[in-house]
Amino acid sequence: MVAPYITDGVKQRPSYTAPVNVDVFDRPSAGALPTHLEKFSTSPSSELTEELDSAAEWLGVQVEEILLAALGRTLGRTRGEGTVTVDVTGGHRWLSHPVTLICAANHPMGPTEMLQGAHAALSVAPGRDSAEAELLLNVAIAELVDAPAGRA
Repeated sequence: MVAPYITDGVKQRPSYTAPVNVDVFDRPSAGALPTHLEKFSTSPSSELTEELDSAAEWLGVQVEEILLAALGRTLGRTRGEGTVTVDVTGGHRWLSHPVTLICAANHPMGPTEMLQGAHAALSVAPGRDSAEAELLLNVAIAELVDAPAGRA
């Protein structure tokens, strides 16, 4: 197959510089993003831990799958529908694997489909069969900033 001929006047040249402020829909401009990355961690309350453990046992899924499904739903409602890359680790904190998580705000992606998507995302990560998971959020924002994604 031969590509159609496009004159030089129509071809788009690659841009190696970005405007100072880029507004993408309702998202903040690139200048409003933090210049450094921070790690935020908190201890869950005993009530939340018990609820998550009970829900995981009742549904027959891992707690990590419930948390990833909730993250996908939250990002779908706040940032828009699509996919996001999340780093998951196993027993070794230094070894993380990126998985693609579906972000959806409403139907047709109900709670069952969100859990199935999280389960599928975790099942393709290497070394996930026996190791206990630890979640590292690595949200790629390459559209806004030309820099490596950060961990939160």
